Amino acid sequence: MVFNFCGQYEIREGYQAVFWYLAQCDPASLEVKEVIRNFLHSDNFRDFCRPFIVKKYGRENNRFLRRAFNQDALELSDFKTFGKEELVIFFEDYSNTNDWREDRADFVAVMSDFDELIRKEKCDCFFLISKDWFKKGDKLLSPDSEFYSYFFLIIWLGVDNRTINVCEWSYD
Repeated sequence: MVFNFCGQYEIREGYQAVFWYLAQCDPASLEVKEVIRNFLHSDNFRDFCRPFIVKKYGRENNRFLRRAFNQDALELSDFKTFGKEELVIFFEDYSNTNDWREDRADFVAVMSDFDELIRKEKCDCFFLISKDWFKKGDKLLSPDSEFYSYFFLIIWLGVDNRTINVCEWSYD
């Protein structure tokens, strides 16, 4: 399966950010789970889905903004599936569960922009995995997971144009 990297965007507030990556997929396979599963194990995910700053200075600081998940162990079955409204509610609930102190305002600001992005999507099938669902030492967590207060990976396939959307939402 062929994937073509299309671009990326960032939503930031303080040290909290959503890094959003887009890739076009070869429409040879129309099964959503198969497309996402293949993408997760592709070099495109490994090489292109990285923040701008990591792409620019990656060699200077090898552990800066690395993923919280071990790509070699990550499987689509590790994700939970959410509809659009369920995903929005998940993050609203998350914003109310932690002892955020002054950091909550930044989370809510990022969440507001992310919600706007999600509400515009025509698809209603989002795959989400959270660092919080695993314990330290789990094979799924990378050694770099310790740097994050939270880390979410959200993936979905745009229904109209076969665009794979990957969002890494983190606080380091």
